Amino acid sequence: MKKSKKWSRDWKNFDWNKVREKLCEIEEMNREGKPVDKFDIGISLDEIEEYFDWLYESDSDKYFETILLIQLVRAGIPQKEAQVLVKHPEELKKAMEDLL
Repeated sequence: MKKSKKWSRDWKNFDWNKVREKLCEIEEMNREGKPVDKFDIGISLDEIEEYFDWLYESDSDKYFETILLIQLVRAGIPQKEAQVLVKHPEELKKAMEDLL
């Protein structure tokens, strides 16, 4: 029998709105040229790592979609476009073939 881990938060019902709001504040500060050294976004790096562990265990397809989305954005694809590509892997494959 598979034992499930004890998580520090109820990740299935976690409210990401506050984190998103804080990240938007940081983006605005960056646009205004204000320095951002340390900023509390409402979740620690350890908790983010735990969330990804939970996501991998609870919904591996969503986990891999999320990792792919992060990589596409890091590669310079606008987030909205990357979100579409992740949901339509055939278009992503064609786009990659066109680039190569």
